[in-house]
Amino acid sequence: MAFENLVFILKNYVRNGYTNVLVTDLREGRIEQVSAIFNDHSYAIVTLVVNDEVELRRRVVDPERDSGFRDIDAAVAWNKRERERDLFVNEHRIDNTGTDATTTTRAVLNVSLTTNV
Repeated sequence: MAFENLVFILKNYVRNGYTNVLVTDLREGRIEQVSAIFNDHSYAIVTLVVNDEVELRRRVVDPERDSGFRDIDAAVAWNKRERERDLFVNEHRIDNTGTDATTTTRAVLNVSLTTNV
C-alpha cells in the first residue's frame, strides 16, 4: 500500500473516532513521517527489536516463517539501526527476543493503555 494511502486511511479513522489502530512494518523514515503528520493527535509508536543477534539470525532462516524474507545481513543491519537510534516522539522500543507472542502482545497493549492511544 502506498504510504499516502495509509495516511489517508489513518486520518479517516481518527476523524471517525477510531482508537487503537495498529499499523505494522514501517521503516524508520516512515515512522518519522507519521510522527510529524499526527503530531496533534494522541498516538504511540511501538518498535519491536531483537536484542540477541543469534536469535534474529535463527528466525530469518527458519523455514516455518511465512514472510519469505531471508536476507540475514539486511535483517541484522536493520535491527541494529532500530536498536541504536534515538526514539521518535511517542515511540517505545520493546525487546521481542523471546518467542512468546503473549508476552509481546501484553507489552504492546501496556504501551497503548499508558499513552491513551
